[in-house]
Amino acid sequence: MTVNDGESRTVMVKNREFRRFTVSINFEDFEALSAIKQQEERSMSWVIGQAIKVYLASRPRQLELPIFRETEGRRKKKRTEST
Repeated sequence: MTVNDGESRTVMVKNREFRRFTVSINFEDFEALSAIKQQEERSMSWVIGQAIKVYLASRPRQLELPIFRETEGRRKKKRTEST
């Protein structure tokens, strides 16, 4: 499936759910990814997927959605102001 309208789509592959999206990168990054793709004899999708996994693994997991923390902070502030 080709996606060119900027929206992500759900695609089922081998009983696993994936999201398809479009990314724009600079020429130097594209060339670096292409070189890795050729060295590893993999698809560009695989190389980018691995890069995303490494990036996500290097970041702490977010346990709460930001909106919940923001709302809770407002509640505490209102309670403090009320007393």
